[in-house]
Amino acid sequence: MSRLVTEREVFAFHINKKGLSKMNCDNKGMRLIARGKTANVYLKDNVAYKCFPDSWPEAWIDHEIDIHQIIQSHTNIEMPAYQKTACPRMIRMSYIEGIELTERIRVHKYKEGINDLIDLQLMVQSHTGVPLPDLHASLERHLMAYEIDQSLKAKALESLSRIDKGHALCHLDFHFSNILYAQGRYVIIDWANAKSGNPILDVARTYVILRQYAFRLSGPYLKTITKRMGIPLHALDDAIVVMAIHRLAETDAADARQRLHDLIDQHGTKSTKQIIMTEGPE
Repeated sequence: MSRLVTEREVFAFHINKKGLSKMNCDNKGMRLIARGKTANVYLKDNVAYKCFPDSWPEAWIDHEIDIHQIIQSHTNIEMPAYQKTACPRMIRMSYIEGIELTERIRVHKYKEGINDLIDLQLMVQSHTGVPLPDLHASLERHLMAYEIDQSLKAKALESLSRIDKGHALCHLDFHFSNILYAQGRYVIIDWANAKSGNPILDVARTYVILRQYAFRLSGPYLKTITKRMGIPLHALDDAIVVMAIHRLAETDAADARQRLHDLIDQHGTKSTKQIIMTEGPE
């Protein structure tokens, strides 16, 4: 197993504003089944292959494999198995034939999507002591390195300093599209960002993502999961500020950036509870 890459980007990395650059690994005879920001996924002989562009560092690919193998060896969480291949730009994965929880909610009109999402996230966070990089240290390092407004950087670092460190397993990209429903069970995918840390940061990250892509569900999600965790909504204030500012570094669209700035500004003058109450029931 290779050394974990602690200096890699914590979250999504935009390698090419216009899309993925050329991939040289031979994917002849493979069927494209998914396109992503950092890789495409192909299928051949009932095996999935995640293919990365030439511009994606091999060390980061090794890091992603290591993260998966560490989590699999320390937990019983349902997730695809990862294996190296002869091509350094390609990961062999077990193929999960199912649908995203996103599709189950939108197309199949499934009504318990939020509850299932929360059940799974709390299950993941119940695992402690998994030997992954420390979330606090990683966030601090990357916030310091990001080219963002200095006042925002200072605000994020100050907010982070008020959050206790933790040792829970945090997925850090936990949303409906990273949960597959297959044969009556859920499988969680895309673990490359996983860290060991305070679970409120993982919850805040999901909330910020939902505000961008599933706004109608973001308030109910936060109210329900904080109730399940036994913490007040205002306990998320600092974590939401940190994660909203962090997401600015990975978001290019002007409208999305404006929504993040609005969220950051709101949390400078109101509590999470006040914001959700103002937005009203969903």
